[in-house]
Amino acid sequence: MLKLSAYLLLALSLLVMSCKEIKKLLTFEIDNSQTITLDTGLPLNSSVVSLPMDVTTNSEDEFKSNNTRAEFVKDVNLKTFNLTIINPPTQDFSFLKDAYVYISLPDNTNEVLLAYRENIPDDIGNTMELYSTNEKLDKYVKAPSFKVRTKTTFDKSITSEITLRADMKFNVTADPL
Repeated sequence: MLKLSAYLLLALSLLVMSCKEIKKLLTFEIDNSQTITLDTGLPLNSSVVSLPMDVTTNSEDEFKSNNTRAEFVKDVNLKTFNLTIINPPTQDFSFLKDAYVYISLPDNTNEVLLAYRENIPDDIGNTMELYSTNEKLDKYVKAPSFKVRTKTTFDKSITSEITLRADMKFNVTADPL
């Protein structure tokens, strides 16, 4: 009886490990980068400075290269969202108090909060990670494009134009073809 229990435990362990390995094989990442320009003269302490961006996805190509198609994608979430100041090189994010990033479909429907950062410290530097809301993002990443809108509150005035790069990384889990 003890041998049978040991074999059953071993078989169950192998099954659980193989399921995790299969899920790992069916999970991949999609990267997307966008450039944003902030002009001088944006209102100080405005909670409605909104910067919309149209983002074209290369999802179909990514799905194909990972041996799947959009209809087999079953789970997409945001892994990371980083902002980096490209120009001027000496600028940092101390001018921001809060930053919220929303995602919507191309027709501006189904908008949800994608990522955020509140109470941004003055010593943040020129790269900032935003926190994911862990929303389910299947319909946005499967679409040929989506819209991203930022809503920010400024701590300080901007005296020169600032160019930012937004780097988004999505985790995708799909069934194989």
